[in-house]
Amino acid sequence: MDETVKLSSSQAPNKKNNWFENYKRWFLGVGVEWTASGADLLLIEEMTVARNRIQHGSRGDSHGLIKTQDEDYRSRFPKALFQSDLEARMFRNFGPKLRSIELTKERLNRAIEEIMLFANFIEEHLPVEMKYWRG
Repeated sequence: MDETVKLSSSQAPNKKNNWFENYKRWFLGVGVEWTASGADLLLIEEMTVARNRIQHGSRGDSHGLIKTQDEDYRSRFPKALFQSDLEARMFRNFGPKLRSIELTKERLNRAIEEIMLFANFIEEHLPVEMKYWRG
């Protein structure tokens, strides 16, 4: 998305606070309404949060071996795709502050499908001057 933003004369969206909403608002300003994509936007947002937790680590895991959802993650995504099914059943109404991020082949395929749907929609609806291929 950053490369697409660079092709515009508009000011880049703020990456602080809720960067996802900021980008959504920015794209709306250039005529691309994300909600019309048909993609599961909550899942796309969860993917980015899960990726950040995996890449940048989790507090409470001193060795960085177990990637976890914190309380903020769980409150933003109560039906998270990347949660451990076992932990979800065991700790339905209570439990540890940190829970595992779990990725299975099926969940990865679902995530890829949503990203492809979303990316294709954005590419189709971008103003011509913002497309890489300019065509």
